[in-house]
Amino acid sequence: MRPLSLTISAFGPYAGRVTLPLDRLGTSGLYLITGDTGAGKTTIFDAIAYALYGEPSGMSRDASMLRSKYAEPGTPTEAALVFESGGRTYGIRRNPEYERPKARGDGLTTERAAAELRLPDGRVLTRRDEVDAAVRDIIGVDRAQFSQIAMLAQGEFQKLLLADTRQRRDIFREIFRTRIYASFQERLREETAACQRACEDAKKSAAQYAGGILCADGDPLWPEAERARRGELLAPETAAVIDRLVVQDALRCDELRAAISDADKSLEALAASLAREESRERARRELEAAKARRGALAQVCALADEALAAAQKAEPEREAALHAAGRIEAGLGVYDELEAKEADAAERENQLRALRREQAARKTAYGDALAALEADRAERSGLENAVTAVSELTARRDALTRRADDLAALLDEAAAIGRLREALRAAQEAYRAADERADALYLEAAALRRAFNDNQAGVMALRLRDGEPCPVCGSVTHPRKASLSENAPLEADVERAESAAAAASDETNAASERAGVLKGQYAAAAQAMEVRRQLLLGNDAAETARDRLAEARSALTALEEELQEAKRRSERRAALDESIPPREAALSEQNQALVASALQIERRDSELAALRSQLAERRAALEYPTRTEAAAARDGYAARAAALKKAADDAQRAHDEAVRALDALDAGRAQLESVLADGGGEDDERDADALRAEKTALETRRNELNERYTRAAHRLETNRLALERYTEAADELKSREERYGWVRAMYNTAAGTVPGKEKLMLETYAQTAYFDRILRRANVHLMQMSGGQYDLKRRRAASDLRAQSGLELDVIDHYNGTERSVRTLSGGESFLASLSLALGLSEEIQASAGGVRLDTLFVDEGFGSLDEDTLREAMRVLHGLAGGERLVGVISHARSSSPNPAPAAAAPKSAYNMRV
Repeated sequence: MRPLSLTISAFGPYAGRVTLPLDRLGTSGLYLITGDTGAGKTTIFDAIAYALYGEPSGMSRDASMLRSKYAEPGTPTEAALVFESGGRTYGIRRNPEYERPKARGDGLTTERAAAELRLPDGRVLTRRDEVDAAVRDIIGVDRAQFSQIAMLAQGEFQKLLLADTRQRRDIFREIFRTRIYASFQERLREETAACQRACEDAKKSAAQYAGGILCADGDPLWPEAERARRGELLAPETAAVIDRLVVQDALRCDELRAAISDADKSLEALAASLAREESRERARRELEAAKARRGALAQVCALADEALAAAQKAEPEREAALHAAGRIEAGLGVYDELEAKEADAAERENQLRALRREQAARKTAYGDALAALEADRAERSGLENAVTAVSELTARRDALTRRADDLAALLDEAAAIGRLREALRAAQEAYRAADERADALYLEAAALRRAFNDNQAGVMALRLRDGEPCPVCGSVTHPRKASLSENAPLEADVERAESAAAAASDETNAASERAGVLKGQYAAAAQAMEVRRQLLLGNDAAETARDRLAEARSALTALEEELQEAKRRSERRAALDESIPPREAALSEQNQALVASALQIERRDSELAALRSQLAERRAALEYPTRTEAAAARDGYAARAAALKKAADDAQRAHDEAVRALDALDAGRAQLESVLADGGGEDDERDADALRAEKTALETRRNELNERYTRAAHRLETNRLALERYTEAADELKSREERYGWVRAMYNTAAGTVPGKEKLMLETYAQTAYFDRILRRANVHLMQMSGGQYDLKRRRAASDLRAQSGLELDVIDHYNGTERSVRTLSGGESFLASLSLALGLSEEIQASAGGVRLDTLFVDEGFGSLDEDTLREAMRVLHGLAGGERLVGVISHARSSSPNPAPAAAAPKSAYNMRV
């Protein structure tokens, strides 16, 4: 890459527009840019870097600081660069964001940052991201690399010399792209932390399972179980304790189940014996009483038989009527129950109809909302490119606005150049007239001088006196004096004529100078306008600018209308983007509500159908259709039974009571005798009280066994689950601890934190290879500039195992054979070492950038701090770099007001000086 022309407008200290014809520097050699502090030397570098990458050359300056505070409000701030790369010519122009007067009306408006790149094929890129990418592709390096290999900014490259390992690591990370190693270290750190957390989680899980161990109070295993719960045992020991508790409780459960089974059998036998004994006791008592009552009841029964004979014929009818009335009465509750359930069914049906109406309304609302949402979705789909269209139209409008402004400025420049051309023509005519007058006066004065000189003998003769020596020959006699011509001029006339000729000559020189200044201004303005014309019009003539301006303004009007429409579409898209998601969520909730409501309707419909079917079946099984008919039938049967009962009541009562008493007594005697006849055996010898006491004691024993079994079974199940889960957790913990061990070892190695070892990180280790190559290249320059005294060397051994190391820098002093830190160098020595290191870094980056070639190198640093010998060596090195097809530009303060400052004087004759 080689700059050809640089135009700066309202940029830094440059209030107006300045064009530097950098192509006049040639293609190789060393040149100096010098000037007073604040004159704008570094701004030249800033403008080149900003035009290419959108950022100034130094890290301490920001693009927002580039607007000149001396510029007129209407003067645009921009940097335009024409450069050559790979044998092809490119033009690039950028402007930062700044405030400018409004084109119409009062007040200020913000001029947005913009970029424009003209390619050799005539295409023009205006999007900043496209321009940035194209510049990186054309030059082959990004801004950070460019500042390290092509533009060594003021005060920047000495930082690398005095940096420590950590600072150099950060610098090399971006230059040599070693962030992948830092990312790998970070991933190892994250993985180590994750493994550690996994181990902690596994430990907590195992501790949780161990903490759930159950052990009976007083059990011999209680102390060990308590230690296991507190986590004082190793994992195998804890598992062994749990296993012993499981085995122990399993045996206990088996024993208790057998004991409970034996107790149940004993209780069953004892209950049977007690029941038989209690039955026999009751039978003996009741049999004795029955025998005493039998005679009396037999006599009463005989009397009742006679009274009953008369009423027996009507008894069956009475009993049938009474039975029917009772049966009907018992069934009346079914009618009440059926009526209540039928009312419930009717209510359920009303609720179901309401639910169906509500469901229909929800479906309608859901359908309307879904249709509206689909319409908005379709509209949103049609607005997909609305935002992009606004950005593109805005960029096109801004580019077109800049082009219109540039065309207007070009027309203004053309008018100004026309005025300059007329002023130059007038100055040239004035110069020619002054020159002709000076020539005439010079000839007149010369003629007078010749005439005056020719008559000098006559003038001297007038002053000769006899006896006085002649001033020419010394004779005191003057026999033949020269005579004075009649038209001889006086010396005063000659002096007046020569003064007039000298004044005319001065006027001629002044006119020449004025014409020369105007000619230089005209040439510079014409060249600047030609660069602008080429950037704006290509091969078209400048006269087409007015037509192009009219076209641009017309296109701007149409484009503004299109932009407003695009903004409206973009705003509509933003509104849809904001409204659609909550409506989609609401529709989803409505749909879920519809599904839930449909399920509820289906469930209630099924329940109602089942209830209706059940009611129909029960209604069909009824004897009478209605409760009223059933009650009437009941009342009829009851009335008939009452009439029959009244007629035979007395006889029937006596007979029934006697018969029932006698029959009951005889039946009871037979049953009691049967009970007494059964039984026998061992239980006959045991009374009921003893059996009841034994049964109570056995039941108490059985309850105690059951409680012990329940507790043992609970401990068994809990400990079995704890053993299973604890074993799994322990195995998981072992696996995670093994992984954590080797991951942590790998991380400590990569991060340089192995105890007792040098703290050399993986990324730093990779960077040492680059650093060694940089130092080899740098030492070539430093040996030459220091007269063979110094070599830079990377420190191999760490001075402090507690700090990061690997990129520390020492210097070898070959004069006294010492090796010490670079911080011990003096100011001038540090400058030479810094310059050498920067040059080595530049060469290494350029070598590692895939064969990228940069034909120009810029160095912005204070060479005035060096002594003459050191300065001469430094300039010799830089001139060596400028050999072949490479230009090296140096910015430095001049040591005096001489137009040829010391650095330039120390450079070879081919060096070129630029005074700012």
